[in-house]
Amino acid sequence: MAGRLAGKVAVVTGATAGIGLGTAKRFVKEGATVVFNGRRANTGAETEALLRELAAGGEVCFVQADVGVKEQVEAVIDRAIKDFGRVDALVNNAQRLVTVKPIMVKPDEDYQRSLDGGFFASKWAMQRAFPIMREQGGGSVVNMTSGWAWQAPVNTSDYAATKAAIEALTRSAANEWGRYNINVNVIAPYAKSKSWEKYEAANPEAARLSQASNPLKRAGDPEFDLGSLALGLVTDEARFITGQTFDGSGGGFYLRRTHSSTEAWTDKL
Repeated sequence: MAGRLAGKVAVVTGATAGIGLGTAKRFVKEGATVVFNGRRANTGAETEALLRELAAGGEVCFVQADVGVKEQVEAVIDRAIKDFGRVDALVNNAQRLVTVKPIMVKPDEDYQRSLDGGFFASKWAMQRAFPIMREQGGGSVVNMTSGWAWQAPVNTSDYAATKAAIEALTRSAANEWGRYNINVNVIAPYAKSKSWEKYEAANPEAARLSQASNPLKRAGDPEFDLGSLALGLVTDEARFITGQTFDGSGGGFYLRRTHSSTEAWTDKL
């Protein structure tokens, strides 16, 4: 039986770990050809080998690239087009992180690095993928936001602003590109990843409280929870869904004040 993405070509940025890797795993198991990037060649090669073992009919291709550099993120899209002739799905997962500091001492460079590695990275990839999606008759884009875009915890203004900008970009693209059968949606994830593991190790009590306040009492699994959500949004069954923000937090962002500047655990940031 063919997978739900058999014959489709997907680009997933930042897919050597965390949600990006989980999404890539989910996609290759459903028959997709996946082109992905990472900044480190050795990690990329290891991930490429892993994904090939899991692949159910599609190809796997790693491109070493930093999405915060326009020419490099464009090269990822170009590779998909050159090698496979199309881009059916684009998942802009990668996000460059910077230091945690209050607004009054956070330099402009931090804001620019966060925007380059998140908002602009998504915009550059979308702009590069648009012509081929329009030519082939449609496609799907999935961007990544965060509950922090509206909860705005202390000392994370650059990250929160970047994610809010990505949400606005998503809605604008959905309005502009719908006429070409290109769907553009955004996910607000809450999942375990390398960043989560580092945070949990440094702040075990805060991590425990964060999960305890979630309706499902846990952080999501990158593959089966977040990857499955992304999968659903790029299948043909989702062709009438666009411009939407999906809570991929187990209900934590809409049903709970999981992260708030008034809660004591944010003092640990």
